[in-house]
Amino acid sequence: MPERGFARWRPHEFFDGWTPDGTMKTVQGFKNTLTDQEVVPPEGWDADLSRLDHGDLACVQHAGDVYRKNYDQIRWDKS
Repeated sequence: MPERGFARWRPHEFFDGWTPDGTMKTVQGFKNTLTDQEVVPPEGWDADLSRLDHGDLACVQHAGDVYRKNYDQIRWDKS
């Protein structure tokens, strides 16, 4: 399964009980394909997947300890 970006969150229908006539009710939600975490958004939610923690750090570049230590010495005005 693709793990990058929001591909690891898949739409999923969850059981929400029975109607008075005996048919099954479902509610639309999302399931994390890696951790099996299930999220059922509140009513009126606009289904913006960016609100979910997608955990993809493959494209994030973190600052190293040397950069953090010497940050105050950077001359931003020099080109």
